[in-house]
Formats: sequence, C-alpha cells, structure tokens
Amino acid sequence: MVAPGKAEWDVQGQRWKQPSTGGLLTGEGGPPPRHPWGRLPGDRILRATAATVAAVLLIGGPVLTVADLVQALNEKTEADSTEETAPERYEDPEGFALYVPEGWDRSTEGTEAGVAYISDRDERYLLQVMWDESPLALPRQMLEEWVRGGGSRKDGYEEIRLEETSGGDAELEYVYDHPVHGPRRGMVTAFTLAGSTYMVLSVGPEEDRDAIAEVHEEAVSSFCDADGTCREDV
Repeated sequence: MVAPGKAEWDVQGQRWKQPSTGGLLTGEGGPPPRHPWGRLPGDRILRATAATVAAVLLIGGPVLTVADLVQALNEKTEADSTEETAPERYEDPEGFALYVPEGWDRSTEGTEAGVAYISDRDERYLLQVMWDESPLALPRQMLEEWVRGGGSRKDGYEEIRLEETSGGDAELEYVYDHPVHGPRRGMVTAFTLAGSTYMVLSVGPEEDRDAIAEVHEEAVSSFCDADGTCREDV
C-alpha cells in the first residue's frame, strides 16, 4: 500500500503519477486549477498595489498599506464624479444665475411674476424665480403673501408643509389640480441673499416628487445674485 500523499508508480504507463485527492479539492480527483495573473478578480488592483509598494521601498519612502491605496483611489473617483456632475449655472438676463436643466426654455409669458423655465420635453415640468428687492421682505413673509395672493386659490390646493429652516429660509410644499396637466406638486423655497429676497418654485406631476425635488434643490443651492454673491458662499 502506498502512503497517502506519495507518488505512485504507474506500471502500464511506466511513470510516476500523483495520488488522487478524492475530489476534495476539485471535484474531479485532480489537483486544483492554477490561476495565472490577469484572471483573478481584482488582479489589476493587486498588481498596482505590489508595484506601488515596490517603488516606495526602492526610494526609501513610507510604506503604504492596501487600505491606504484603496482609500486614495476612492477619493479620486469621488472627486472625478463630483467634477463631472457639478451643474452649470444659467446666467439669466435679469442678472441672477442658477442651475437650469439643459434644454429648458426661458419664458416670462403666462407667469404670475418673475421668470420661468419650462422643460422642452414635457411642459408639465417648470422652474420659476421670483424676487423682492425690498430689504424689509422676509422669506416666510414673502412666501405667505404668495400663498394668500394666488397659490392657495388653485383648484384642489392642499398645503403639505410650510416651515422655516434653521438657516432662515422658508419652504413650502403643496399639491393642486391643473385644468390641463392634472394633479401637480409644487416646492417653493424663499431666501434672502445680499439684501434681496428670492423665491424659487419647482412644479411637476404630483407623483414625480423625486424629480421635482432634484431640480429644485440644485436650483436653490446654486443660486447667485447679480453681484455674484452665491448661496454656497454665505
């Protein structure tokens, strides 16, 4: 009897052969398959890591761990992603600038006040800017006056929330029924910037809250006045 793990002499083949593993490793009774570089998941990261560590050792610098390299790679990816997706501000003839989705058309017709931007693909989506240059105008006061002056008169108007933020902004969310476009949802933020009070309104189909909120948040956060003062800087 041959001891386990030792080679056996094949009388017919006149050669030594390795003993069977019983299928425990491969399921076929042979040795496990070898995986050359380039075929293992993550092999590029491993090779890059090895090359970087080797280079650091050669020049005598501090040795980086794999965790350090992965973290640096993630930070670079996040930075590239932020740079690629950062919105470009539209400079309105009225002087202010803000993010407006690409392809939306500017209009002052049919709006109660201010300037509107309407989607060229679906006119149910709208972004509107209104303002009051009086230094005495407060965000919540301006928003409440807008609601009393016409907002609450819309058919089926229902106020979901009206509140002040910790930063002094006033926010309103509401729904109503449009005679042509059907159920609608609106989001309004009123804020003060360099002595003037502005209101940014976003409207769309009632059920598409996420899309409305995305356009609204980008527009509000990117807003700059005619003097170049931006909300992100104050």
